[in-house]
Amino acid sequence: MTREFQRRIVRLINEHGDLAVKICRPYLALTVRNHDSWAFRECFFGAILSLDHIRKRNEDGTPDCTEIPKIIDKLILEFIKQVAIELKQPSNVHMLLPDVETGIDSRLPEKCLNVLCRFDPTRFKDVINRIFGFDRPSSDIYFAKLASFLPQYIGPYTQAVIMWTVNYREKLQDFILQYREPMVMAAIYNNVDLTKTMMLEDEGAVDLLTVLNNFLMDRRNITKHKLEFKTITEAFQNNSDKTLATMAYRYANKRNMFHLIPAALSKRKLADFNYQMFNCQPTERLKTCLQFVNSAATLEEKQENLALVCTHRKEIAFAIAEVLQLPPPSAALSLFETASATRARDEIKLMLNERRVDEIVLTDEKDGKCERKIKLVDNPSQLNDLINWINDQEVVAFDVEANFVFQSSCGNQIATILEISNHEECKVVDIFLLKQQLTEVDWEAFFAAFLRPRLIRVGHDVKNDVDFLIRAFPFLEDTIRMMKPVFSCVQKLIVYMYGNPVYKRNFSDKTPPLALCDVVKELFDEEMPKGLQTSNWQLRPLSRDQLIYAANDAFYTFRVNEFLMDLQYQNPDPNEQLTKHSLYRHDDNKIVKANPVAQDIATFPDLLHFLEGTINEMRNERVRLTPSHEITIVVDAPFFKAVPTLRRIGFRTWDHRDCKDAPAVRDKVVASSIFARKLTEIIAAGDVEWTYVLSNRKNIFTKKTDIFEDRLILDNQEQNLPVLMSNVVRTTTADVDFEAAARRCANCSSLEDILDVPMAAYRLIFKSYANTKGFGDTIPEVAGDLEEDVKAVDLLPDWTHIAEDKLVYSRDGLIVKYPIDNATKTIAVTKPGVDEREMKLKCDTKLVRQIDLKFVKSCYHCGNIY
Repeated sequence: MTREFQRRIVRLINEHGDLAVKICRPYLALTVRNHDSWAFRECFFGAILSLDHIRKRNEDGTPDCTEIPKIIDKLILEFIKQVAIELKQPSNVHMLLPDVETGIDSRLPEKCLNVLCRFDPTRFKDVINRIFGFDRPSSDIYFAKLASFLPQYIGPYTQAVIMWTVNYREKLQDFILQYREPMVMAAIYNNVDLTKTMMLEDEGAVDLLTVLNNFLMDRRNITKHKLEFKTITEAFQNNSDKTLATMAYRYANKRNMFHLIPAALSKRKLADFNYQMFNCQPTERLKTCLQFVNSAATLEEKQENLALVCTHRKEIAFAIAEVLQLPPPSAALSLFETASATRARDEIKLMLNERRVDEIVLTDEKDGKCERKIKLVDNPSQLNDLINWINDQEVVAFDVEANFVFQSSCGNQIATILEISNHEECKVVDIFLLKQQLTEVDWEAFFAAFLRPRLIRVGHDVKNDVDFLIRAFPFLEDTIRMMKPVFSCVQKLIVYMYGNPVYKRNFSDKTPPLALCDVVKELFDEEMPKGLQTSNWQLRPLSRDQLIYAANDAFYTFRVNEFLMDLQYQNPDPNEQLTKHSLYRHDDNKIVKANPVAQDIATFPDLLHFLEGTINEMRNERVRLTPSHEITIVVDAPFFKAVPTLRRIGFRTWDHRDCKDAPAVRDKVVASSIFARKLTEIIAAGDVEWTYVLSNRKNIFTKKTDIFEDRLILDNQEQNLPVLMSNVVRTTTADVDFEAAARRCANCSSLEDILDVPMAAYRLIFKSYANTKGFGDTIPEVAGDLEEDVKAVDLLPDWTHIAEDKLVYSRDGLIVKYPIDNATKTIAVTKPGVDEREMKLKCDTKLVRQIDLKFVKSCYHCGNIY
């Protein structure tokens, strides 16, 4: 019997003594190692049903037993785990007969199976296969019962039901055909990760994509189970076509099953075109319309697309119809529109005759010598030549151009161009065209060369580039996991060097430049035009300017890396290797972009000490400082995680979640409009002087809000928190009250309702909290009875130990009751003249492990201990 199992039984016995016999008797019957197959099965069925009976008795939600159902579910899983251990014993391997004994009451296995429907069978598949004889022909009767039990669990236990169908698909085929729509709807309603459930096998992926596509074709399709699953069906139908089409596209992309979602692709294509027409650059609008009409396979589809173009720009639609010899739209043109259509027609003819640029040779303006070559790779033979070229290289720089947010209505960015460069030549791989010509096997051969261990791959923002490639090639995620390639990230290296005094003298800025154009300006005093970064990289043919822009990103990345490597010789320490500070692996949980000092910061006091150094530097530079509590920071969505820290330091913050419509804001476009509206309100109120904007976008402002351009805190959303906070403090020239910051609540930023809790008391509180969460036995710092801590608390002024289940702090009319009964997770607070109120307790494991701590802080405004 494991310690975890013993502890849970003891807790139930202590709280509900009448349940002890029912819990222990069936389990003890198994542990006597009864070697009779019949008795073993009966004990198993009886134990499961006894535990479930306890659960049902306590599902009424009374205050004394709200946690009992959850505990019983954990007990059942732990019990099955013990059965698995028993069955693996050498003496028990052949104990169970293949088929369930006919003498056993048939109601026992059926009721037991009904209980097990609530759990993922993957955890105990081997056990139930042997107990129920699932691999025998006689088990068909149990699968028929299972199929009749599962529908009632589709709503509350969606993931478990799906995993039953994944593990026993052949036996449950009829159930799947009948209930696949409700399963998909419930999974989406309950936010189940379908990539880890239904998408684990091709058949499940087909079911999922078929349901989504049918629903997009006709929303009345899913009516079969409307009454049975009313809440789920109504919630599913509230999803927009755009949301469901995006979902279908994402899942189809995982397994390259786009042929199953024609309706989703059609709606996505229309949504993307409408989105592009409102957001693309004016110079690309004509080319976008032409490609949209030309992309249709049939004459009927071309006419439908032309009609959609007409709803946006009539003159462009008429010009395209004339050039492509299509029936003109029925709308009439004004004189002005007729002239515009004539100009558009001439431009379209030039576009259709535009020659594809294969190669560009850039020369040095001073001496006329060849500086570098740019070669377009857009057919299979050229890709084979590129593979050979890569195999001859030792170091290459790479960069990716993606179809950015405003080219896709769902914001799903995928790689369309890959640039690979050495010091003199850049290969521009047209992924968008090549994907239409090559198979997955061809791409695997290319990535085998690009990801080979002996090749050094240098990128600027490696994480985003690798993510773009994985979205374009889903198989690449498994390839990277298997090959474990290492990339060199220039961005990481720059930030490290800013934190190293030996290298920092080579830079003039106080904070590290994160954008490649800023790095090039800092190191070489050269301008990198970025106007084409947001151009449409799916329009073909690619222009000469686009090829040069794309190649420059890779060229300059290679050049910057060479420059930074040369700086290594200035370091007096011969053992210092800069390369190790730039390494990036895709399986890293987080890119650490920080200098050595910031990397060592693990606690909030360390962060405050780090910021104190930044503020002292500004004081030495005689910078005029403003108290942080007078400054408001408008936070863009990528930096939401930084909001609690900003508030704790003393800044006032605002983000679009603070508006009245926040619960309904899911669309990025709507969120951006709320963001812009807030900036306009600040301007109208005359509060610009004390307001700053934290974002990762330079082009976030409109003409009405461009006054904030000088008050932009520009940073990367992956930035290390200490470096980000230092950047905020420097940009805002903020003066932080460190004493108040150290005391503020880490959760709600309250400064008033704070209480110092001695560590002896906190260990008792934390042990109870951890036990309610089920991980108390895994924390050695609170193992045992903590008798010394109990004695220490009894000697503390203002603290009282009551009835072995509460610690009470009482002073000046304030009473705070902390639970130590291993079951309760709420604090009760009574203030002078205010009735008692309860709040959820929140504890931090890291605090228990800090040996040198004497006190922790408890916020009795929100229940957080920090």
